[in-house]
Amino acid sequence: MADPRAAEALSGADDDSRIEHLLVTGLDHYFAGEFEAAINLWTRVLFLDRNHDRARAYIDRARSAQAEQQRISEALVHEGLEAFDRGEVVRARALLSDALDQ
Repeated sequence: MADPRAAEALSGADDDSRIEHLLVTGLDHYFAGEFEAAINLWTRVLFLDRNHDRARAYIDRARSAQAEQQRISEALVHEGLEAFDRGEVVRARALLSDALDQ
């Protein structure tokens, strides 16, 4: 008969391995600028361990990076529209293209 404690220990080790893989893969996405994908992976870590501080910190950092990216994009759109209103069509196009690239 199998020892339930041994099965629990194996499951815990398997979860630790899965968590580490999710954390590292999330970091790969984060540094590639794929913040939403990173957040999704780190959220999966929290499903496995609700109190995982590193995952929570990574999620907070990625959300801050998303917010900054959004702020920059909105500033570029605003500046592009102002340039368009002034008749600077080439500059407006460049700024709006940069905003889309964000």
